[in-house]
Amino acid sequence: MAPWDLDKQEASMACERGRWIWVAGMTWLALAGCSFPGYGFPVEGNAGQSGEGGSGGASGANPGGNGGQGGVTGGAGGTGGGTQTGGTGATGGTGGGQTGGTGGGETGGTGGGETGGTGATGGTGATGGTGGSAGASGGSPDLVINEIDYDQPGDDTAEFIEIFNRSATAVDLTGKVLIFVNGGVTPPKEYARIPMSGTLTAHGYWVAKMDPVTVPAGVMTEKITISVQNGPSDGVALFDTSTQTLIDAFCYGGPVLGAVFNGIPGTWDLVEGTATTVKDSNKDVLSLIRQPNGQDTDNASADWMTTSTLTPGAPNP
Repeated sequence: MAPWDLDKQEASMACERGRWIWVAGMTWLALAGCSFPGYGFPVEGNAGQSGEGGSGGASGANPGGNGGQGGVTGGAGGTGGGTQTGGTGATGGTGGGQTGGTGGGETGGTGGGETGGTGATGGTGATGGTGGSAGASGGSPDLVINEIDYDQPGDDTAEFIEIFNRSATAVDLTGKVLIFVNGGVTPPKEYARIPMSGTLTAHGYWVAKMDPVTVPAGVMTEKITISVQNGPSDGVALFDTSTQTLIDAFCYGGPVLGAVFNGIPGTWDLVEGTATTVKDSNKDVLSLIRQPNGQDTDNASADWMTTSTLTPGAPNP
C-alpha cells in the first residue's frame, strides 16, 4: 500500500512528525526528513553526500567512508585514500532513503615509488693476453743457455746442454726447468723437460748430459734420458715455473715461434732477435756456443757460433 492510499489518520501514524501534506485532493507528498520503510516515492530525493573515506594504511586496510544520508537514491561511498602501498578501499556504507544506493569504496591509491630502472650492463673487460712471447733473459738474466751439442757423427750418444750463471752471486734453481721443443709440428710443442734444483754458484755451470759426456769436477749435472731432436726448427727453453717466465731460449735449424709448454698457459717464441743460421753436424764433431763466453745481446745471430772445441761445464773458447 502506498502512502497516498492511506487516509490522513493512517498517514499521521506512518509519519512520526506528520510531514505528509494533501495536495490536489488525493495526493500525498512526503516532505524532507520523513522516512517510510519499504516504499519508494515518485519524487526523486537529493543524493546523499559522499562520506569521507578514511586514510588507507600501509596495506589500504581502512575502509572507505559510509555514504551520507540518502534521499531516494543513496549517495556514493567515499573514496578510500591510499598511502604507501594502498590496498583496496573497503565498501562504503549504504545510503539512507527509501531505496538506498550502495556506496562502493573506490580502490585505494597505490603508494610507493615506481619500479626502479634496470642498471646499465657493465662493460666486458678486455681479454687477457696470452702467456706471451718472452724475450731472452726474461726472469733471471744471470742464467743463459751457453753451449749445446744435439747431433754427433753416428749414434747420438754424447748430447749435452750447458747453463751458465753469468752473475757474481749464486742463483737458486728451484722451480726452473729445461724444456725441449719439437718445432716440426704446428704449433711447436714440448716433448721433454728436465727439472733443475740446488744452487748454482757465481760463474758456475750446470750441464744436462748423456752418460759419455764428461765435465770438470764440481760441475752440477742432470742426466739426459731422451734423444735431443736434430731439427730443422727445434729448440730448448730455460723456464721458471714459479714466476711463469721464459728466462732464456735457443732454437736451431730455423725459428721456433708460438711454442706450447705442457701445463703452462700461453705460447712462447724461442727466437732472440734474428734467429741464428748455425747448426750442428752429424759428420763433424761440433757444438754451438755463445761467443764470447756467456754473451747475451738478445740477438741470436750475433751471439751464437759453431766450434770444434767442446767444453761442457767450462768456459767457451
